[in-house]
Amino acid sequence: MKVLQLIGVIVFLFFFVSCNNNLTEFEKEHPEGSVMLKYKIQQRAEDGFLLEVLDIQDSRCPIGSVCSDPGKVSVNLRVLSENSVAETCLEFSEIPGQLQSCDTIENRRVEIYKVSPIPYTGKPIESLNNYTVVLIVEDI
Repeated sequence: MKVLQLIGVIVFLFFFVSCNNNLTEFEKEHPEGSVMLKYKIQQRAEDGFLLEVLDIQDSRCPIGSVCSDPGKVSVNLRVLSENSVAETCLEFSEIPGQLQSCDTIENRRVEIYKVSPIPYTGKPIESLNNYTVVLIVEDI
């Protein structure tokens, strides 16, 4: 019985360490100047420059499906700066070079780098709170 408990503890620790390392790798893959946003939570990109996701419309083709159109993600953002409050809509596609829109706000270039998770066939994304939007914010 004690051997079985020891094996269970080792397996638990293995999974815990594996998940912890994946999070670190996930964070490392984003370029410098990137900002990770969650739905309806304001995030500071720079001093005096806040971003907030207001809405997400995801029409990407789910993994495991065959689609004639790859689809896109439309992200409505609120940008709060020292001088103004603005709203903009950026579009993103998993196909490089297509629909990667960007906007210039308060002398900063804002572009979507990644939107996760990607939907799977038969497993829709249940809530906008599950999305993470990674933006690149650069001074112009």
